[in-house]
Amino acid sequence: MKRYIHAAFDASIPSWLQRRLSSRFGDDLKSKLLKKYNIALDRAQFLDYAPVNSLPFYLLQSDYGTVVYVPGANDDTTAYFNGRSRKLGSLAKSKLPEIATDVVWLDLDDANNTFTKKARYEDPRYSYRNSSRGTYAGQYQREPYLGDGKYGEKEWSKVGMTPSNERRARDKSGYKVPSPEEKIADYYSRFPERVTDKVDQVYDRIVEVKQELMNADFNSPTDYSRSDNYSQAYRIFSEVIYKYRVLLNSLDSDRKLKQDSWSGDYAIREFSQTISIIKDYLREVEKLLNS
Repeated sequence: MKRYIHAAFDASIPSWLQRRLSSRFGDDLKSKLLKKYNIALDRAQFLDYAPVNSLPFYLLQSDYGTVVYVPGANDDTTAYFNGRSRKLGSLAKSKLPEIATDVVWLDLDDANNTFTKKARYEDPRYSYRNSSRGTYAGQYQREPYLGDGKYGEKEWSKVGMTPSNERRARDKSGYKVPSPEEKIADYYSRFPERVTDKVDQVYDRIVEVKQELMNADFNSPTDYSRSDNYSQAYRIFSEVIYKYRVLLNSLDSDRKLKQDSWSGDYAIREFSQTISIIKDYLREVEKLLNS
C-alpha cells in the first residue's frame, strides 16, 4: 500500500485530483481505489472522455467548496448540497453532471491502469479445499480399527491424506502423486508425434497378424477340441479391426489425439487402453493359430 502514498502520478491527472490524493486525507481514498478497483495510481492515465468500461472521478461543487467523488470508492463521504448533508453515494447519477465542475475517466480495461495482484503462495504440501490457510495433506496419525468397537494404538499412515476434491492419496510429505494418465497426457502434450507413431506401430502389427491369419492352413486335420481355433481367431481379429477404427476416431485430421478441457484425461486413458486391448487380442489370435 505504501508504494502509492509517495508515488508520482501520470501527467494526465488533473490538478484537483492530484491535490486530493496528495493531501493528508488522501491515503484513505488511495487505499479504497486499490482495494475496490486495483487502480495503479503511479501509472494510471486519466481521460476527458468515457470508455466503455470506465471509472469516473468527479469534482463536485458542494455548499462549502468542492469535493472529489469516485463511485464505489468513497460513497460514504458526506457533503452539504442545498443545505442538506448527503452521502456522495446517495446522489442521483443523473444529477452528478449538473453539480460537477469537472470529471475525468479511467479506462478499467487498460492493463496499464490497474495493479495485478500477486497470486497468493500455496504450499504444494497443503490442501486449500476448505480453508484459505490450507491443511497439511501429508502423513497423519490414526487408530486402526480392531473390531468389536476397539481401536489399536495410534500409528502413522503409510500415505498422505486424500483431500475431498482429489481422487488419489498424496505421498507421506503431502505432495500430489500424479496418476499414470496425467504422466501419459503430459508426455503426449509435449511429444504429440508419438501418438501417430503408436498408431502406426499398431497398424503394422495388425497387418502382420492378418497375414499370419490368411496364410494359416485351416484345411489341415486337427482334433475336435481344436476345431474351432480358426473361427475364434477370425472373430477376435474382427474385434481388433473394430478397436482400431475406434482408435482412428480418437484422432483429429492431423492424426493427433483429440482433447478438450473436459475429456483430456479420459481421452488419454481410452487411447492407451484401446492400444493395450488391441495388442492383447493380437496375441490371442497368434496363440490360437499356433496351438
